[in-house]
Amino acid sequence: AGAAIGWIADDVKDLVADNEAMRKTIAQFGGADLTDSYLSTQMLFGALVAAGFALQAALRLRGEETTLRVEPLLATAVSRGRWIVSHLVVALSGSVVVLAAGGLGCGLVYSLVIKDAGQIPRMLGAALVYTPALWLFVGLAALLFGFFPRGVAVAWGALAACFVIGLLGEVLELPDWVKDVSPFEHTPRLPGADLTVLPLTVLTALAIAAAGTGLLTFQRRDMF
Repeated sequence: AGAAIGWIADDVKDLVADNEAMRKTIAQFGGADLTDSYLSTQMLFGALVAAGFALQAALRLRGEETTLRVEPLLATAVSRGRWIVSHLVVALSGSVVVLAAGGLGCGLVYSLVIKDAGQIPRMLGAALVYTPALWLFVGLAALLFGFFPRGVAVAWGALAACFVIGLLGEVLELPDWVKDVSPFEHTPRLPGADLTVLPLTVLTALAIAAAGTGLLTFQRRDMF
């Protein structure tokens, strides 16, 4: 998917030349350059898809519990903490791999099309900047699993809301307070916007706090 995005990026201006609505939709994601705005849009979409992987991997915890596979495991020397951390590590690291794959695919192909090797790290960074937002979803999944395991589907509802806000927020003219609910709205939309570190730091801190709280509460609750 990243490679396909990079392949057509240089032709976006020509492709939407006669479509005013499409130009406005792409331009809303920031940046004076339409190509950069298009790439920002696609990086956001890729991050939303990667968030689906992050949630699926983290919520494997609940699947193991409901299918009664975890109790025999925890009856051995494996501790609750070690078990939940192993799943969260896969979700956290795997989401970075998914983001990196999309960014590298886009950067490699785009760099070949326009003959500029600098696009490789540029697009890789534009993808990886969404890492804290994805980690926040992993933290949310861990928090729900620890506090309210039967309600883990709420995490999928939150992701669905982020899809609507991220891709249709401007079209639907959603108020700012609604859009601010999505962590993706607080992520700099590279390469069309400037990099700001503060929101990424806050998102990372929230992700750590949510995951840590979920881990602690799981240590104390009953299995069901």
